[in-house]
Amino acid sequence: MDDVSHKVFNNMFIKTEYDYKTDSLIAKRKSRGESNITSYMVTRLIINSPLGKYSYETERDRFIGRNNLLSSAKALTEELTNYAGDNLDPIMSLRNNIIVPAGGSKTIYYLIGFGRSREQINEIVKYYSNRNSLEKAFEISTLMNVMDTKNMNITGENMRTFNIMLNYLYQTTKLSVTEERMDFLRKNALGQTGLWKFGVSGDRPIITVEISDISDMSFVHEILKAFEYYKNKSIFVDIIIINNENNQYAKIIKKEIDDEIYRMYALNSFYHTPGSITLINSENITNEDRTLLNVVPRLRFVVENHISLKEAVEKLQMKNTVSDYPKNEYEKNIEIPNKDRLVFDNSYGGFKNNGREYVIYNKNTPAPWANVISNPNFGTIITNNGCGYTYAYNSGEFKISSWTNETVINDKSEGFKFNGKMFDPEKCTHGFGYSILESETESLKHEVTEFVSEYDNCKIYLMNITNKKNAKQDVNV
Repeated sequence: MDDVSHKVFNNMFIKTEYDYKTDSLIAKRKSRGESNITSYMVTRLIINSPLGKYSYETERDRFIGRNNLLSSAKALTEELTNYAGDNLDPIMSLRNNIIVPAGGSKTIYYLIGFGRSREQINEIVKYYSNRNSLEKAFEISTLMNVMDTKNMNITGENMRTFNIMLNYLYQTTKLSVTEERMDFLRKNALGQTGLWKFGVSGDRPIITVEISDISDMSFVHEILKAFEYYKNKSIFVDIIIINNENNQYAKIIKKEIDDEIYRMYALNSFYHTPGSITLINSENITNEDRTLLNVVPRLRFVVENHISLKEAVEKLQMKNTVSDYPKNEYEKNIEIPNKDRLVFDNSYGGFKNNGREYVIYNKNTPAPWANVISNPNFGTIITNNGCGYTYAYNSGEFKISSWTNETVINDKSEGFKFNGKMFDPEKCTHGFGYSILESETESLKHEVTEFVSEYDNCKIYLMNITNKKNAKQDVNV
């Protein structure tokens, strides 16, 4: 959780170095806890007869470039800087060149290793240093995987279905938020703590299965098989089974599930590992509970007509078609010349009005420069690039809009469009209790002042739009 809530701060404890003997890039992270455990990670490209020396990059800002996108990262067109050392936003990137002959092929191995000591990392790099050891490791891994799947009585078709489900469990599909789920969200009045009375923490991805007929137990067995498969791969999820069947069959269903849990835990030694299977009878669920249980799962199955897990996943996949996500087109701004007489000007900005305002005229600041504006119960954070978020009562725990703590790419959760194009400020003025964002195109000037009510839980934007043309313009905001 620390990595999520304090990502930038935790990154400061990571240090990188390049080992020229093995051409390996090594990252070291010292624990901040009482355990004082140091973790190491190593990456290495193994290429037979590379064309030149390896180059590397360990700083994300240098790789992408401030205010760039991943698709237009600096590193795609420029040389890597070969920097290693203390990092604010670390990455691990290696580069070299090869020649692939016409009609031929070239094999490249990319090694990623983890250890608790430098000696352990060195052993990994030393052992996996040539093609023979790497291919041997692949053969052993393949053999062990075949043995595991046979022991669990899992077919290739089962594995394919379970692997597709991971796209939904880790929210990499565009179906993560559907209209049905949005309706559940609007109705929901409970939080994560509402799961605790069922013995579910809510800290892991959740799959719910709702059955109304004992003859659908075959579907439940398939879900339990998926749970066993994931757990064997150290992928930990929680399963919630909602039983709508009458009391006559409830005990039979419970016994079947308990027997299957006992079998898989005894066979695989799953004791003391994360992940749980919870059976809830519908008579013990209130309307509020049911809404919550419809909201929290990453995957939700309502079993009808004796459908199989494979058929249910295929039904989901039919909706999950490949499509282009809408891209926000930004304004084509022109440069706004700095006409202010600034104090302590550092080529990005400086103070004016006796220090009461800070003007930023170069938007490519080393990191986002932010202003915190709030009253006792409500507030907002706004950066010079127009990013930020709004919160109430607690800036860390009660975010109204999202905040990724992104220091390189402009990741906006709030913003405006003028004539269908995203407002992208070129100039920012931070003052006490307000921020002024400005941009200018060939036809319009935009000035947006953002502030928070002195007492009420609301944020206000004051927009000033100037028409630079001689003719009237219709502006869609």
